[in-house]
Amino acid sequence: MKETKPPVAAFLEAALEAAEEGAKILLNGFGRVMKIIRKGSDDPVTNFDLAAEKAVRNSIRKSFPDHGILAEEGGVDGPLSSKFRWYVDPLDGTVNFTRGRPDFAVSVACALVDPPKPPEVLAGVVAAPVLKAIWWARAGHGAHLSYSLGARKLKRKLAASSVKDIAASLVVTGFPYGFHDDPDPVLKPVGQVARKVGTMRQSGSAALDLCAVASGSSDAFFEPGLKPWDVAAGFLFVKEAGGIVSDWSGNPYSIEGSERLLASAPGIREELLSVLSSQK
Repeated sequence: MKETKPPVAAFLEAALEAAEEGAKILLNGFGRVMKIIRKGSDDPVTNFDLAAEKAVRNSIRKSFPDHGILAEEGGVDGPLSSKFRWYVDPLDGTVNFTRGRPDFAVSVACALVDPPKPPEVLAGVVAAPVLKAIWWARAGHGAHLSYSLGARKLKRKLAASSVKDIAASLVVTGFPYGFHDDPDPVLKPVGQVARKVGTMRQSGSAALDLCAVASGSSDAFFEPGLKPWDVAAGFLFVKEAGGIVSDWSGNPYSIEGSERLLASAPGIREELLSVLSSQK
């Protein structure tokens, strides 16, 4: 019997609807009084994280009730034995959100799960409501961005940077929650990379950092300790835009298993790996 191909276009449509539902809640809550629940000293959760996650879950459930969902705040929902799994970060960049900064987003992705192979991300969406930007992709069809700039409505297909000179590159990094307890393994590679590149940035949202690499507005992004919901959608965007995603040793990156991520334009990847692969 011929195997039926997964309805990837339908997954993307559901991801768009779910991300938009979550983004509405975040936009409504932005700049308002919020209840902050601390998971850690640098890892807050707000009532808007929880409300957005509930809205995203409910939206996915309407379309695909038998799929598994793995979300940042609520954990597992539904059967993780399902061959399709959704990864949900209802508010990536929570610290930014609580401080009134606009660089935060909802991230939603659907993957085919077929152990022992790593999950294969099929569709993903990142929505940044204050920035009025939505990134989306489905496997094999490229990655795209739509955003509003006043009266202008812009849409474009994404392409990773063509930079080849690492000294002219803009590279983004991030600091995982709890890094203060043992900062050297995080700060040492940052310092080593900083000696090579032209400019470094830190935004506080891994999802948006991956969008930037896919868009070509950043040349690379690296960070240890990321979770599947942080990276699932952006991982797909970078690949579809012609970038390369690996771990710091150059091995293929798995959203459920790899510890240290490097997403890069092809032209500077080897030089970045020469630095990061030496880090313990």
